[in-house]
Amino acid sequence: MTEKSSKSALTSKKGIFTDSDLTQKFTITNAIEITFRPVTINDSPLWKEFIEKCSKNSLYSRFQTISSILKEQGELYCQTDYEYTITLGVFINTVKQEQLIGAAWLLKENETNNVELALLIADSWQHKGIGTKLSEMCRNIILKWGVEGVMGTTTLDNLEVKQMLNKNNIAFRNSFGDNSLEFDLSLEEMAL
Repeated sequence: MTEKSSKSALTSKKGIFTDSDLTQKFTITNAIEITFRPVTINDSPLWKEFIEKCSKNSLYSRFQTISSILKEQGELYCQTDYEYTITLGVFINTVKQEQLIGAAWLLKENETNNVELALLIADSWQHKGIGTKLSEMCRNIILKWGVEGVMGTTTLDNLEVKQMLNKNNIAFRNSFGDNSLEFDLSLEEMAL
């Protein structure tokens, strides 16, 4: 995957971002250009199409819920305020329109000074390095926010997410009896 823009994605003051801070273009296999940018409320129809393209297994692995709930809650995931909530989308332009093919949702929790992280890549776009780049961008956002740590949940059998997050020094720590795995780490661990 090659970066088209040499501009740093994190040029703003500590913890506050703008669209331009978080927008980057990359080329993946077969010269396909993808754009990483914040998801906005105007992207709600694209969010619903994205959720429909993900398998039930992928949705359950990340969100432990079914697609109808995620489609109904689309507006929640399409609200980015840059200070506490960022949904970073992965987009491609087709002949017909722009398509959302992946997303990361970051929610900064004031009470715990942690960030909840959720990543999802459409099944047909997995194993192309997109998730790895998306998790790297999330790591940079989290470090810039200056929180104490990051947390999230996936299923025990979600090897792709575990491998992708391990590449960015996010280790899984706690397993539970309900086939889910929680990860959390401190900001110092992320900076390694």
